[in-house]
Amino acid sequence: MKLTDSEKEFLEGNRGKAQQKAMELLVRYAEALGAERFVDTNNVCGVPGSANPFLQNYYKDKGTSEYDAIFSFFDLDSDELVEAPQALVSTCCLQGGADPDNWETLGTKPQVFSIYKDREQFAADHGVKILKTCTPYIVGNTPARGEHCAWMESSAVVYCNGPTPRDARARAPRCSRERSPTGDFIAPSSGTGRIESTSTFRSSR
Repeated sequence: MKLTDSEKEFLEGNRGKAQQKAMELLVRYAEALGAERFVDTNNVCGVPGSANPFLQNYYKDKGTSEYDAIFSFFDLDSDELVEAPQALVSTCCLQGGADPDNWETLGTKPQVFSIYKDREQFAADHGVKILKTCTPYIVGNTPARGEHCAWMESSAVVYCNGPTPRDARARAPRCSRERSPTGDFIAPSSGTGRIESTSTFRSSR
């Protein structure tokens, strides 16, 4: 990986332990994909902070906070507990685990609804915007022309990678949670497009 000085700062832990663990995972992922570098993003859409009841129960005794434990050991694949940081770039949470208004009608148990509600509040407290939809482009998150978007969800990724007027690009959704603390993005040479020396896109698959 060819890292910038700023990215090296993250990797060496000079920007914080959580940011270091996020960058370590991004580097491992990028190397596995054969990517050579990162590009910056300021548009992250995923499910940061979310966890189902199984994860909540599994990690409840893994640290002082099950929220930080899930973020550390599950989201970041870290071998040590770190405190979840504030989102460094614009970050949105897409779908939630339960309908906020009709959860009883849909058969969600009260304790399960409480877990999802608490998890969303945890994300919001860390600077994440709660959208409650898998179509962020419908509720105001419209990518700028040529913008690199760290988005997940099939509809959102198709919107970015398809023939949209703005020619945005979304790739590698697995790491959308990890990009929020660093603002880095897997290099386009590893995804559905490739940046040439002329900075134009062409299909690589």
